[in-house]
Amino acid sequence: MLRTTLLMLLALGCFRPAEAAPLRCDAVRKVMCSPVECRPVAADSVVVWVDLDAKTVRRCDAKGCGQYQATVTTSGAYTNVEMGGQGAFLKIEANSLAFTEVATAMLFVVVSHGICRVSG
Repeated sequence: MLRTTLLMLLALGCFRPAEAAPLRCDAVRKVMCSPVECRPVAADSVVVWVDLDAKTVRRCDAKGCGQYQATVTTSGAYTNVEMGGQGAFLKIEANSLAFTEVATAMLFVVVSHGICRVSG
């Protein structure tokens, strides 16, 4: 019920993700690129929790979770979430809550695409 109400408000432009409860973002497609090639990797290896009000991002994988302070900005229908000093950022579309995340490790780049939903 809450998700339906939030999506209706988003569709009407009355409510932006930055005013929402924390979001759980799950990738459905993920690609890892090295300086030589890109290849698909398991999309369910990381869960990202975004609290736009608290300006924090929590990333959890098989090794555990890390929480990071974030810079949150809005540009049109998109909310940009930058994890300062971590080599990663997310872009979340306001109406559909679709997201793209770019994360780096050494010289590798991981690009994830998926959907966020209101957690709770």
